[in-house]
Amino acid sequence: MTRRKNQDGEMKYEIISNCRKAICGKGYCPGAEMYEEYKMAVEKEGGALLMGVCRGRMSEGIDFYDEQARCVILFSIPYPPRNDRDIALKIEYNNRRAEELSLSGQNTGMSGSEWYDAQAYRALFQATGRCIRHSQDYGSIILIDSRFSKQINRFPRWMQQSFVSPEHDTPPNELPEKLERFYKEMELEFPQRIVLKLSQPATLC
Repeated sequence: MTRRKNQDGEMKYEIISNCRKAICGKGYCPGAEMYEEYKMAVEKEGGALLMGVCRGRMSEGIDFYDEQARCVILFSIPYPPRNDRDIALKIEYNNRRAEELSLSGQNTGMSGSEWYDAQAYRALFQATGRCIRHSQDYGSIILIDSRFSKQINRFPRWMQQSFVSPEHDTPPNELPEKLERFYKEMELEFPQRIVLKLSQPATLC
């Protein structure tokens, strides 16, 4: 899916001709109907593009096994809204508590900024794990933000070992070839285990 402005300045959306069916969830808790639509597209059309938000049901509450998902694409680092009242109060509390502990010579624990940072990466790791659910599952994870390559040490060890270009960002024009090679290797190593059927119930948490 591409997004660009037309001559009048309005946002214009176009679906690239060879793109799979796009299914977009609304809000943080899309219902089972959307998941059923996705399952139908997987079975009948060979796949679909399922879009959601971090901290939502599609990025944390559902396990996508095997052919249900072979790629996760994440845009930016999902920091919680800093102007949210509860978030602001939590940051303030942690900063005050860390200062009090520091003055008393104790371990300061997690400051407000450290807690805020941790919430973003917790949501990020929840979303990245949607397509790899067991030891013989596989999938590609595409992170679109230049900050990721500078913070690889923040990622779980299994992900650190899997970065294609740990020292720099992968140029977009190299992605198709790398992904094609990756999927060919994985299909040989892990033959298709299951096929998602419409009769299988949706598991929503």
